[in-house]
Amino acid sequence: MGALMVQATANGLPSQLNLYFSVTRPDGSPVTGLTGDSVSILLSHSAMGMGTPIPTTFDMPEFDDNGDPILDDNGNQVIDHISLVMPVGLSGIYGLFVNPGPATGFFPNSGVPYALQVRVNTGGDIGQGVAAAV
Repeated sequence: MGALMVQATANGLPSQLNLYFSVTRPDGSPVTGLTGDSVSILLSHSAMGMGTPIPTTFDMPEFDDNGDPILDDNGNQVIDHISLVMPVGLSGIYGLFVNPGPATGFFPNSGVPYALQVRVNTGGDIGQGVAAAV
């Protein structure tokens, strides 16, 4: 098990908060192919609390062109597992949009500073970082 270097930055728009982070190994090589399953994110409003977990994946049922559910061989609806963590540009750099609302704890234009805690756990290697957004 090894350590990963995670560096993060965040900026806000009127309707969303953007998180960008890079992940490298101790030798400086980028970690590629990350998905939301390997990333945990907490949004904190103060140093006094743990923070609100931010979704990094979601499941979406599949439908055909007529709007009917697509079923597998066992008659169960096919579900796509979708990562909200996406590669952005250079190798080992990722992004995530934090949408506003009670589920994420992010409220735009509230005047409250936010900290985003990022933890990456992939292949037994772990790293974490933090980014502030005002």
